[in-house]
Amino acid sequence: MSQQQPEEGARLDEFVQRQVADAVQRRRAQQDRESSLRASSLASDLDRDRTASILNEAFAQGRLTPEEHADRTTRTFTARTLGDLDQVLTGLHTPVAAAPTHVVNKLVFWVVAFFMSPFLLMGFGLTMGGDGFGSRIFGIVLLGVLVPVLYALRRRTYGKDRDTRWSTPR
Repeated sequence: MSQQQPEEGARLDEFVQRQVADAVQRRRAQQDRESSLRASSLASDLDRDRTASILNEAFAQGRLTPEEHADRTTRTFTARTLGDLDQVLTGLHTPVAAAPTHVVNKLVFWVVAFFMSPFLLMGFGLTMGGDGFGSRIFGIVLLGVLVPVLYALRRRTYGKDRDTRWSTPR
């Protein structure tokens, strides 16, 4: 009986190894299909503009020479597919820039902030100058609900990189 267990264990190991190898092969095939699809997808003007801004940043950091920057910029604005843009960025290893904030998102944020402002002021007033313990607690709860909602909406609208109002000089 002790001799059967190593054989069963070896067969189980072989089975697991085959399953893992098949899963890895399927994943690589899926990644190849996705990269092929991305490489053949047509690039938009926004994609070209993002690529150009990445090139400008790399040039400003001294990672590109003026000639190389001019060549890559020309190739960027004549690129037809995302694969062409990926080739332009070869060697820069720069993360893809976040999409710019849409004007409608900003408008929604400011409209919501405008209509929330009386409730925020009421919560602040009740917290600071409420005439009883219950009104002060209500003010704290009101602020505790509204401030995080407004902050989350602002983060969603303007992004995480705009947490400070004044930018720091570089």
